[in-house]
Amino acid sequence: MGTSVDGAQPRPRRGSEMTDFGDTSPTRRISASVKPGGSGRPLQICEIDFEDNCVKCCHENLEVIAENLKILNETVQQRQALAASKAAPGTTASPPVELKVAVVAVMGMYRTGKSFLLDLLLRYLRNQDKGPLTRFDPKKSWRMAEQTYENESYCWLGSESRISEGAQGDNERGFQWRSGVEKCTKGIWLWSHPFLVTEDDDPLAVLVMDTQGAWDSQMSSEQSSCIFGITSMLSSKLIYNLQNRISEEKIDNLDYFTTYAGIVIQEAREKAQSTKVAREQRGNLSDDDEEEEAGMGDIHFLVRDWEYFEDGWSLDQCTKQVSDHLMTHLDPNRVAVEERRETITRLHNLFRSVNLCCLPHPGPRIPKSNWKGTISDIDSDFLYLLTHFFANLSHGEYPLKVAAPLGQELTASSFTRVVETLVSAFHNARPDATSLRKAFVTCETHRAKEDALAAFNAAIGSTGKTEIQDPETMEALLAQQRSRQLSAFKIRIRSLFTGSSKEEDAWREELMAEVSHVLEEKSKWIADRNRTAYTQATWKLVATPTLVLPITLSVLSLPHLLLYGAVGVGGAAHLNARAGHEGVRGWFAPDVLERVFEDCKNFAEQRWTDVVQMMYVARRCDKLPSQISDSLTGGSAQAVAAGVAAQGAAAAAAVQTAAAKHQS
Repeated sequence: MGTSVDGAQPRPRRGSEMTDFGDTSPTRRISASVKPGGSGRPLQICEIDFEDNCVKCCHENLEVIAENLKILNETVQQRQALAASKAAPGTTASPPVELKVAVVAVMGMYRTGKSFLLDLLLRYLRNQDKGPLTRFDPKKSWRMAEQTYENESYCWLGSESRISEGAQGDNERGFQWRSGVEKCTKGIWLWSHPFLVTEDDDPLAVLVMDTQGAWDSQMSSEQSSCIFGITSMLSSKLIYNLQNRISEEKIDNLDYFTTYAGIVIQEAREKAQSTKVAREQRGNLSDDDEEEEAGMGDIHFLVRDWEYFEDGWSLDQCTKQVSDHLMTHLDPNRVAVEERRETITRLHNLFRSVNLCCLPHPGPRIPKSNWKGTISDIDSDFLYLLTHFFANLSHGEYPLKVAAPLGQELTASSFTRVVETLVSAFHNARPDATSLRKAFVTCETHRAKEDALAAFNAAIGSTGKTEIQDPETMEALLAQQRSRQLSAFKIRIRSLFTGSSKEEDAWREELMAEVSHVLEEKSKWIADRNRTAYTQATWKLVATPTLVLPITLSVLSLPHLLLYGAVGVGGAAHLNARAGHEGVRGWFAPDVLERVFEDCKNFAEQRWTDVVQMMYVARRCDKLPSQISDSLTGGSAQAVAAGVAAQGAAAAAAVQTAAAKHQS
């Protein structure tokens, strides 16, 4: 149960969000792990070194998460390829898209139940694809303190009687949490296995993040600022965990934590605007650029132990009270003090949306040090409103979007690099605008390089796969596109370097050389592939009337029984080979038949590609006979020349030997 603020007025909520906890529409699906039955674990990706007063990145753990993202990305692309193969004839299939990453994070003061909350969120996500999330009677209307629904009505809790995730150090099921007053989370942690969310056929990997609580007597204010700065810049959905109510002190804390990030984000927006203008002048502004804006994701203020819901209130009445509380504290137009108004305005400028949810106390047994996670001890009203919060968090008014720290979208391949770059900006536990700006420039240059290569590939298209070009024409096309993308890259990074120091000049030259090398290597690979395909198509064109056609006619002229027998023996041999490769018994197992069908399909596609390429060569026979002749005789001419040279050398050696004998 929550509401939101965007600017001065709250955006209208969708009516279905008031009661719909289990979105079963085909546009929203969540699967629980990278591999079927896979169980994740929390991994620390960032820690505070108190001796050296610096922030360190846990590279090995990042690599584990990156590998899981890679596996999930490959799985998604395989599904996309399979769907494309089953598309209706004449339908243009979209190319596989790299999986993008969203991050849901929670931060706040220490010992406010952040890890406990995230454990429940993990359980909610795990059970999204296992049937209905709730068993609510549509004839019953929920009312506060009336025990409308028992805990068994919340299917997403599972069948266990205890919440075992993370409790008592059991971190194989969730983030570690501990009842009582002792803290247990240090640094920044990520759940190792991403959750796959599919919305409107666009896949998105979701990572869940937990952070060390601020003001915990261990971290200084600067160290807390580093942890919160990294968390807020990495997250798509940031849950700011509060106790009892929103207060000016807590807003000031958040403003302090995001000060450094705000400086570089403002600069990033200015740079992005200048780059957008430059690209618009060149005429290559895409639709995505219209919506691009460097900033943070959505922030959800989550007030715990809210005491002001009256008994008997409906969900609408509770939502109205929450909305009033949000507008009172976070609407710039309702704040009279100028300094407070500036603080709130900064938050609205940083985040895509500002939202609020209030939850009652989860139950008197929960804070006790001997609580073992018994589900029956959790208050049913807390579970009802928590379910509503989770539903809106994952697919509510502001759906999950890709995380874009410093304007650099997180993808399966860029995850490790972007996180390490961002953490390096906070290395000294006292970041300044210079270090954050350098991190921003690093991310933007990586993004520019990826865009240059993507634009180059898009310009070349599928040439060299099914279609071919004359080798000289292809090399000219590649050189033209290579020069165009290098010029675009140079213009794009020019706005990122404001100074003229030797360091920046060297950095620019290094970037240009790196991009030039990548494009040249890609061009060479495409040109070689095209030249090979062109030569092979030429030989196939000549071989078809002289070899292929006579052999085919000879085979077809065989007696029917002999022909059928040969086909049967060949088919049986192929089935037997596939069965052995798949490690199953029986030629007609589903996996074997599927692979044989794929083989036949691939064979037909390859023959069609041969026909297309031979037709291209045939059309050029009249126009470029010398070039076709060179393609046909180039190899044999070189062999003849080599043979003549060898014979000449042998003859000369024989003459010299005879002359030597004659002299002696």
